[in-house]
Order: sequence, then C-alpha cells, then structure tokens
Amino acid sequence: MRPNIIKEISYKELKAQFDHLSGYILISLFLGLLYYFFLKTFFVNGVVSMRSLFQILPWYMAVFVPAITMGSFASEVEKQTLEYLETKPIKQMELIIGKILGASKIIFIAILLTIPLPIFINQIAPLDIGEIISGYLGALVLVLALSSLGVAISTFYKNQIAAFITSSVLILALILINSDITAINIPTALANSLAQFSIVDNYDPIIRGVINLNNIVYFIIFIVASVAIAYTNIQKIKISRTTDLYKKTFAITIVDAFSAIALVYLSNYFGQQVGRIDLTSDKRYTLSSATNEVLREEGKIIIEV
Repeated sequence: MRPNIIKEISYKELKAQFDHLSGYILISLFLGLLYYFFLKTFFVNGVVSMRSLFQILPWYMAVFVPAITMGSFASEVEKQTLEYLETKPIKQMELIIGKILGASKIIFIAILLTIPLPIFINQIAPLDIGEIISGYLGALVLVLALSSLGVAISTFYKNQIAAFITSSVLILALILINSDITAINIPTALANSLAQFSIVDNYDPIIRGVINLNNIVYFIIFIVASVAIAYTNIQKIKISRTTDLYKKTFAITIVDAFSAIALVYLSNYFGQQVGRIDLTSDKRYTLSSATNEVLREEGKIIIEV
C-alpha cells in the first residue's frame, strides 16, 4: 500500500465533512453534550479526575461515529461513484484504510477539543498526567476501532440511514454485552465469555491508566476484522458472487473471523500474565514489591472487607 494515496483519501474525507455546515453542527452538538454532562457530574462528585468524561464517551460514539461513517461507501454506491474509483490507480485496501483514517481524524479532532477541560481542572487541583495521557490514548484506540466498524457496515448498504442505524445498534450491543442488564439474564459462564468481546471491558482499563496486552490485542483484532469485512464487500461489488475469486475471499474472511475469536480468548489469558504497564503517577494499580513478597510466601492470605 502507498502511504501518500491513503493520506490523500483521508484528507478528502476530512475535507468533505468540513465543507458542509452539518459537520460543524455535529461536532458542536457532540462537544456541547460532553462538556455539559461531564461538568454536571464533576461538581457533584467532587473528584479531581477526567475519567468520567472518557467513561461516557462510548455512549456518544454510538451516535457520533455512525453519523460520520454512514456515507463512507453507502454514498459512493448510491451516487454510483464507486465504479469510477475502481478505474483509478487506487487499491481497494488503500481506499478502505484511507476512509477509516479520515473518519477517525474528524472524531478525534472533536475529542481533542476537550483538552481545555483538564487544563481548567488542573487549576483547581493537580491531575494525574499519566491517567490523562492514557485516557486520550484509550479514546484514540476506541475511535479507530469504531470507525473501522462504521466503514465496514457502510459497505453493506446503498442507503446512508440504514448504515447509520445498523452501526448504532451494533456499537450499542458491544457496549451492553457486559452490562448488568445482560449479565443478570444469562448464565454466569456465558456472561464471562461475552465480556471478553465487550468494547467497554477492553476500553475501561486503558482510561484508568493501565495498558494491558490483551486489551490492545483485542482492538487490533477488531480493526483487522472490520477491514477484512469491508474488503470482502467491495470485492462483492466488483466481481460476481459466483466466481471462484469471490468464494475464496469470502472463505478467507470466515477463517479470519474464527481466528479473531480464538486470538481474543488467547490474548485475554496470556495478557493477564504479561504485557502490563501502569501509567498512573503513583502506580495505584500495581502491587508494591512488599505485597508481592507476602503473596509469594506459603500459606493462606485472608482479606477482610
């Protein structure tokens, strides 16, 4: 793939949003809601932290991301410009990644406009810089994952509204898959298995300030799987479903999906053992050396709460 082509496509996507008033209205609405609900709870709770902002972010993403990505391919199919793009010297993978990065840039620009909040809060009391950095890093990873999903969903439709609704429902499902509402209505073993595929369960440790290997692997697999789905659908548009090439592409995508599920399980198992970084300034989520020495001693440790 050629980075300059991907960069040009992502710039085109970014420019397309800011060429219309709707893009500015969408970002203003997104920021207005974020600022309002964060500051409302911040002064009530009295906790000097930005974590509550990042915790509510996935819920806003369920609407904001589909609104940005719904036209990525749906509008191209509707306007019959996708066939025109196929005649250009642009690889399909370059087109997909360019559109994902373009959508991600728009959303992350909106998130970066919340930086005045930590600056303001830091005047009241000192913030944990490591937690702030980790929070914005988590937001970036979340944006990339959900943008890739939104672009993949857009390849299924000609109608942008249908793409928007489907993306929103899927993102909400990934948020609610490990919620209390879901957990109390299904067996515990199933709930624990589903939790490994929850966006929130893999996002929350990062915004707390802890980078786990299994969480990073989850998001990488999520993005790769979304790109594979988008690529398969574009192949479907380009060639007949009955051809051997399409069948082979579809079969590879199915194999990739099962491989992704297996990798998520493996990363959750091994990620607990290795690959963990605590970015908080006081290492509050890391056991001290003295505690580790006690845990290594023989005999039982009783903790009373």
